[in-house]
Amino acid sequence: MSTESVVGSELGAIDTFRFEEMAVAATCFDLIAAEKFAEARALIGSRDDSFWINLDVDRKTVWAVCGLMVDLGLVAGAACATIAKANGNAALWVDRYVSTGEDGWFRLDRAQRGLEAFLLSVEDQINEKAVAKIRAVYENAVRRMTEGFVKAFQKADWSVPGVLQQTRIWSDVVASRPVPVAYILVDAMRFEMGHELVDRIGTRETVPVGPQFAAATPD
Repeated sequence: MSTESVVGSELGAIDTFRFEEMAVAATCFDLIAAEKFAEARALIGSRDDSFWINLDVDRKTVWAVCGLMVDLGLVAGAACATIAKANGNAALWVDRYVSTGEDGWFRLDRAQRGLEAFLLSVEDQINEKAVAKIRAVYENAVRRMTEGFVKAFQKADWSVPGVLQQTRIWSDVVASRPVPVAYILVDAMRFEMGHELVDRIGTRETVPVGPQFAAATPD
């Protein structure tokens, strides 16, 4: 029996036969392609104890991709909801991006990076419509963020008081440390990557994470 002939959402929560799990996974991807992320999340939750998923590593990988796509879709939706309410204050845009709460916009970039990195390791075929849709959802959210911030930044005369400048990191942060001190400058480490690094080190109480503005250079 082919998965195309079975509607995954109409099956029960127990996958008696292997084709059932595959049909439900196909439905999950269809929901993602239709931007029905909450429904897809519920479907994933109903298959946590599936015998066929736990039996096959490749199938667990496929469902993990579904989960990462849904996470990205939900984070993007939450971000877009707050973007719509943002005003022209550039400092507020920065605060919303770096917020450590559940609504911090940097979580959108983290979710996208996690998905794209995981996709590289997937051997089973993944629904291309779902992949294209979730990438479009992410790109739309980032576009709205970028356009809104640039307008607010321009209105603020290209300056946001209270945010550390890259050119001041040494004098304001490093130079005052007790010697000897090691200063490691990593090019292109996004804010969300810095947060993940600290999470992995497990010393958030002693390692502050904050935004800095890079120096603008002419074309």
